[in-house]
Amino acid sequence: MNGHGLPRGFLANIADLIKDHATIELILGPMLKALAAAIEQLLACDRVANRIARKDKTVQDLMTAPRGPIVALGFMTGVATLTRFKSSSSVGAFFGMTPRRYQSGEVNVAGGISNCGDGMARSLLYGAAKVLLSRASKPSDLQAWGQALAERAGKKKATMAVAR
Repeated sequence: MNGHGLPRGFLANIADLIKDHATIELILGPMLKALAAAIEQLLACDRVANRIARKDKTVQDLMTAPRGPIVALGFMTGVATLTRFKSSSSVGAFFGMTPRRYQSGEVNVAGGISNCGDGMARSLLYGAAKVLLSRASKPSDLQAWGQALAERAGKKKATMAVAR
């Protein structure tokens, strides 16, 4: 794999397969060139993100999460300054990752997440939590807690709790 979902040599194999078929080559040739250019740009962006991440101590601490520098940089972009939060639980609320509450008299109903805040950071954190719960190779306390919660409350709720 090249790190972005395509097996090594995929583009070369496809180009090799279609070279004897003029009509197919006419149709797919430009698409393969565009895909190759997009992959090249994506790899260049990854290199820049890694370079930026290596320079920041806070981002380095956050890179232990799955998907490393992209999630860490997205989180730091959304938060801007960590010192403005009194506790870690208020960061989850800032990104809209806490359940909505409806309270009136004796009624106290928990709803879905509020979706307030930075959607990009929320989706990056959710994706990292999903990877951590489903295919992380190194076991951790957070992973064990999330898997136990998934058995009780369901996979989506557990993933959001781990992301929070």
